[in-house]
Amino acid sequence: MRSDGYLTDVQLRKAIVDHINRGLYRITKHAADEQAKDGLDLQDTLRVLKTGAHEKSKTVFSSAFQCWKYAIRGKTEDLKEVRVIIAFAKEMMIITVMEL
Repeated sequence: MRSDGYLTDVQLRKAIVDHINRGLYRITKHAADEQAKDGLDLQDTLRVLKTGAHEKSKTVFSSAFQCWKYAIRGKTEDLKEVRVIIAFAKEMMIITVMEL
């Protein structure tokens, strides 16, 4: 981890898998609403998080919340292209989900 808290790709992958395996994640109402709007469910989102790639160009630091918001892009089982935005506090927060 860098001094600013940014996770490398290896650290990010490990943190995502660890949080999912331990059930330490929460989905925001906004993300749940976006999932439903795009015909996605939690399993689609978790699959993208587990198998997708870090989209560095869409990852930003939130000065309001003093944390990094990471973008993960991947495919659902039925091959929909999806981006998931997450952040870490005590839990992994699934902030939004969008079909691309």
